[in-house]
Amino acid sequence: MDYKRQIAAAFSLITDPEEMELFFDEMLTPKEINDLCMRWQILRGLRAGESQRAIAAKHGMSLCKITRGSKVLKDGNAVAVKLLESGLIDDQSRD
Repeated sequence: MDYKRQIAAAFSLITDPEEMELFFDEMLTPKEINDLCMRWQILRGLRAGESQRAIAAKHGMSLCKITRGSKVLKDGNAVAVKLLESGLIDDQSRD
């Protein structure tokens, strides 16, 4: 069985952000959720023009963790880039 595909299909069925948060709480540990949120903050910071060093200092992390986000943003076909550029995600939502 392809569990990654099944999970992706389950995620794609959830259209309500509050329901998705509940699903995260059911499926992920608080640390895993925090890690996911941190990755999103890194992407947003890089996309906004913050330097990798500034992001590392701001969040108290190594540059290695930020490098992955930088590589994602350089890929014009990356889903994360499309989401960030879509304007559909409210930048004023809970940070």
